Amino acid sequence: MEDHSVQILFQIFVMFTAAKVLAVAGARVQIPPVISEIVAGILIGPHLLALVHIEEWTLALAELGAIVLLFDVGLDQKLTDLLRVGGTALAVAVLGVVLPFFLGWGLLILLQHSQTEAIFMGAAMVATSVGITARVLQEMGVLGTVVATVILGAAVIDDILGMIVLAVVSSLSEGVDYAQIISVAAMAIGFTMFIVLVGRGVVRRVAPPVQRFDFGRLAVPRCPWLVVQGDADELVDHEAVLAWTRSLAPPPEVRIVPGVEHFFHGRLTVLRAIVGDWLARQLKDAPEKQTGRSGPPRRFLRST
Repeated sequence: MEDHSVQILFQIFVMFTAAKVLAVAGARVQIPPVISEIVAGILIGPHLLALVHIEEWTLALAELGAIVLLFDVGLDQKLTDLLRVGGTALAVAVLGVVLPFFLGWGLLILLQHSQTEAIFMGAAMVATSVGITARVLQEMGVLGTVVATVILGAAVIDDILGMIVLAVVSSLSEGVDYAQIISVAAMAIGFTMFIVLVGRGVVRRVAPPVQRFDFGRLAVPRCPWLVVQGDADELVDHEAVLAWTRSLAPPPEVRIVPGVEHFFHGRLTVLRAIVGDWLARQLKDAPEKQTGRSGPPRRFLRST
């Protein structure tokens, strides 16, 4: 048992070390870190250096990493933005499936392979990775752009279409299994529709509007404090927040950010800049010494 634990820890160490070293080296020649990390995985994998082996725990770790990555990227994306570019994303996704499929199929036909092999090659060309796409866009700092939204929306649709294509192609070897094809399509489309239709209602319950709570009993801070609010907040009415802050004595400093919604999707850098500027001004104006400290405590509040 101890030997197995040591092997697991060693393989994890090798993974992180190889990924970091190659990512740093690749950055010097303008190669995206995610590409360098993929190369690192190939080098240390079972087919080359064999420092890391494919086991149940490595597969689970890989899936967990993909989940965390997509969750992190999702924090910078708005569902409404994805729906807004739905038509364009659908067109991009369809072309992203059809063109690679026929190019892969045509290549093997030209090389005089069998029809079945050509179809499998076309299906393999269809496969994409939302995780890698999202990671590259995140590293480029363009997640908040319309182009990135279209790419991510197309990647999601492409995955659904790719699953259906792979289900069809895989059934060719044993005869077409319509039940399997329908079940795969139903699960992929059903899960996506569930997130689109139910997701917003769940978010509203997880992050209920501030109007549901009575803040009248809260003591007003005697130290300087800041309230940052977006005027496009879909959960908290910014006019209600302004009315609440005006009723306080002394009132806080209030910053209303145009075009920003509740979770500051794609605008977290704006929030950071506002808070950083406010803290810098407060620290600059604070007395150097006051009862043995550099100044009174500060508070920061963002509407939730």
